[in-house]
Order: sequence, then C-alpha cells, then structure tokens
Amino acid sequence: MRNTVRSLIGFAIVATAGCTVKVNGEVHKFGLSGEEEKKAPAPGSTTGTDAANPDALAAELAGETAPAAPSGQLYTLKTDFAPNPTVVGTYSSTGEVSISGQPHGVSRCSGYVGEEPAVILNLTGSMKNTRISAPGAGLILAELGDRQYVCDEAGYNGEAPSVMLDEWPAGQLKLFVGGGKDKTFKYEVRVEDEKRPLDILWKTKVKTVDVAEIPKDPLILSEVTATTTGMKGGRCGNGFFRDMPDVAFQLKRPLGDVTIEVRSAKPIDVQLVGPLNETGRNIPTSCFNDDRTTINRMEAGLYGLRVGTAASGAEVLYHIVVRGKDTSRNGVLAPAKFAEEATVDESVISWHYPQLTSNDLETSEANRESISLSAPKAVFVFPKFNMDKSVASVMGAASTSSDKGAPTPEYPKENEPLLLLDKSGYVMAADGSMYRVNMKDLGADPGGAVVVPATPRNTALSFDRAVASRGPEDAKAYAAYEKAQKDLQACEGRSRVSVEGTFQSLCGPSEKALDKKKDALEKELTKNRVARRAASLAKIKPRVETLFKK
Repeated sequence: MRNTVRSLIGFAIVATAGCTVKVNGEVHKFGLSGEEEKKAPAPGSTTGTDAANPDALAAELAGETAPAAPSGQLYTLKTDFAPNPTVVGTYSSTGEVSISGQPHGVSRCSGYVGEEPAVILNLTGSMKNTRISAPGAGLILAELGDRQYVCDEAGYNGEAPSVMLDEWPAGQLKLFVGGGKDKTFKYEVRVEDEKRPLDILWKTKVKTVDVAEIPKDPLILSEVTATTTGMKGGRCGNGFFRDMPDVAFQLKRPLGDVTIEVRSAKPIDVQLVGPLNETGRNIPTSCFNDDRTTINRMEAGLYGLRVGTAASGAEVLYHIVVRGKDTSRNGVLAPAKFAEEATVDESVISWHYPQLTSNDLETSEANRESISLSAPKAVFVFPKFNMDKSVASVMGAASTSSDKGAPTPEYPKENEPLLLLDKSGYVMAADGSMYRVNMKDLGADPGGAVVVPATPRNTALSFDRAVASRGPEDAKAYAAYEKAQKDLQACEGRSRVSVEGTFQSLCGPSEKALDKKKDALEKELTKNRVARRAASLAKIKPRVETLFKK
C-alpha cells in the first residue's frame, strides 16, 4: 500500500496512522497499521468505494463535519481535572502492530501496540505540565493533531512508560498501548499535573493502625494483597506494587528503634513510604531487602506500607510485625490467617508464623510440640522414599563416632510428615528429631498413608545441646552441676596464688566432683528428654494422622 501511494503522480504523500488524505479526488483513511480502511459499498453502488461528494469532502478535510466515531473509549478531561493524578481507567491491550515499522516513522520507540487506541482523551483545553502514563504496560504511543506522535517505553528499573509535551493542545488525543509482540498487558491510564500537589486518595481509604508508643506486645497484622493492578517497584525490587498501600501506620510522635518485619511464604518486596507531606511529592521511601528492617527513627505522621508481588494483582498472604527492642515475643503464636496451600519451597514454617525462628524450635521441646499441634496441613512436607545416611544427616544428636554410647541414627521414612525450618532442607519430625535433607527429595503431599514414628528417635544429644534444651524437671541436677563448676573455678583461682601444692593436689577432688555431677546431669537430661518427647509424640501423632486421614 505504501508503494502505491508513493507512486501516484503529482503527490508526495506518506500514509500516516489515523489520518485522512485526498488522492486524485478520493478520500483515503489509514489506520495505525498503515493499511487503507476500505469503505463498505453504498446502496446501489457498483464499485467498492463511494463516489466522492466534493462538498462533503471539502467539509471533512476542513474539519467542518463531525469525525468518525473513535475506536477507543472517549474520555473528556478538563484542564483542572481532579483528583491529581486521575486514573482514566484500567485496560488490556495486546502487542499487534509494530511501532518502528510504521509509515509515520516513530523512531524513538520500538515494540508493538494494539491496533485500536485504548482510550481517546478529549482535552477541553490545552494542558501544560501534564504527564500521561500506563503503569503495567511496556509501551505507550500518543497520537495528536496532524501526524504528530510521541511515545515512551517502560524503564529498565520498572518505571511505567509515560509521555509528556511542553503543552498538549486541546482536542482528541489517541493513546495506543502495548509492549512485546503478541504479549497482553493489563494496565492503567493515568494523567498527572506535575505542578499541582498530588491528591493522596488512600489516606482515608486504607486500613490505618495507630502507633502511639513502642508496643509492649507486638502489633501483628495478617492480610492478603488486593487483586488490583500493580506497577513494577522500580527501586524496591522487581515486585508489582499497587497504588493503594496494603496497610498504613499513623505515628502520634517520633519513635526510635522500631522494627518492622514482613513475612510471606511467597516472594515479596516491601516498600514503606512516609511520612506524607502537603505536596504529596518527594515522600521518603524505604525498601526492605529481607523480611526484617530496623528503622532508627520514624517521624510522626502517616506512613503507607506496600507489599510487592511477583505478578500484578496476585493475591498473597503476608504477615506484618511491628515492635521495639523491649517488646515481648511469642514465637509459636499462630497468625490470624494461614495459607490454604503451599509448595515445598513455600513451606518454611517461620514464613507462616510471624515471630518464629528456627532457634525457637532447636532449643525448646515445648515449642516443637506447640508448632506440631497447630501447623496447618498445607505446610507439612514428606520424604519421597525411606531415607538413610547417604541422603540425610541427623542434626544435633550425639555422633556415634565420638560417643560410643550413642544409638545408631534413624532417618525419616517415606510419607512421614515433616516441618521445614529453612529453605535449605532443614526439617523437624513429629518426635523432635531434626535432619538436613535435599529439598528435591521432599514432596508437598504424601504419596500414600502418612507414617508417624511410634517412639522418639535420636534422643541422644551432644552435652551442650542437651543442656540448652533442658526442661524444668532437670533443674535440680543442673543446679548441682553448676555448683561443682563454681567450686572448681574457685579452686583454680586459689591454686594460682598458693604455695602449698600443685593444681592436681589442690583441685583434683573438685575436678572429679564436676565429672561426677556432669555424668549425673547427662543421665537425668536423657531420661527426662525421652519422657518429654514420648509424651509430646503421644499428642502429636493422633493429630497429624487425623489431619491427613483419607
């Protein structure tokens, strides 16, 4: 079609998207693809094109008659539009037509946009300082006036594509949106006056938590992200952040040493904006690089916290914990909401319990029992086969190579319910045994009937670990051991300044007494630990078997 136009004698015409030209007395209209839009034959006509009416043609070229109905949604925008920014609407476009290959020669951008405009803005007057963007898209192209185009692509750091002129003229402005070829984009069309203050609409709409002081008990919120369209986070990772914060904090006064933790089983990025100011611009922004950040000082005012998700509009459960250095902590406290399903990689137990750490489970039989009794079905993982020392390691138990009294290690069985303590394959069994396994050897669901051990395994611990996980019933034996330690230390102090004898003659009896108390403590720790684990397993076993009963 372009070659045909160029070969017409007496005319130097370039076919331009969305324009109307006169060639040898006939009207030709060209769409964004550069192809001529054919008119349907008029009633009684014997040709495929109506004969041109000279008067009507002159009027149309002079703009005296109403133009054809626009293909996109018509949206009238006044010069004093409100709010600022105004979201014209949410749209979906597929990259169908190449920008770089168009006859109008848009060279600043490359990519594909939809054949039809997403929206036609009807500007009631000329507009300065006005930016038009398409958060969520890869490319925006604006067509205005006679053969005028301006376009922009999304930034490498995730910034939304946007277009801006020194002054947009009054009249119709067609917006074409897209990105990659054949790729569909869901996006917003947003118009902003960059000289006026921004209207922060979410100030009265988002859920706000008042924080008057550093909390004595932690503030814990468990929510699910909204399904509204998100924009890539730019400085704050690669997540898609919604314009509306997920939660807001109103600080009554400045606070120091505030810790904010945001946890989720799914990949997230976190952005904290605030405190807000009167202009709505240049608001401080903090990005969380992990699930916890400590802010030395938060000024009084309103803050918004956004949770960025891997996909725009994805529903993701997250937990927020706000506390200070002296705030209480209960690692095994269950959240208000649990995830309904989770893959193996999403099953790390501390991602589902907002305050829990792996150390809470390593050092406390009571914590292990509590978590095993409250953990939801979705977070358990299962070995795909019976494991042995070639694919699993027992963690924390006494080694048979260094302790001849330690029993032979036992390993997880196929379809045994386990809880994942970290993303590297650190797992805990119902009987308190802890292992390091390969994540590839775990499944999110059992392949058959679940298998729970009948009695505790791997109960022989190293002395230091056994002491660290002692219970209240071990208090008497531990106190006797501590006294023997102090007696030996006191004797060593005297021997350094004594001339009455050697260390052996002075402190030998104290050293033997300590060894005796240590042996007694080890026996007491083992006896009580086995009893505790057996009692705990008696509670956990029926609960887990019922949970997975088919």
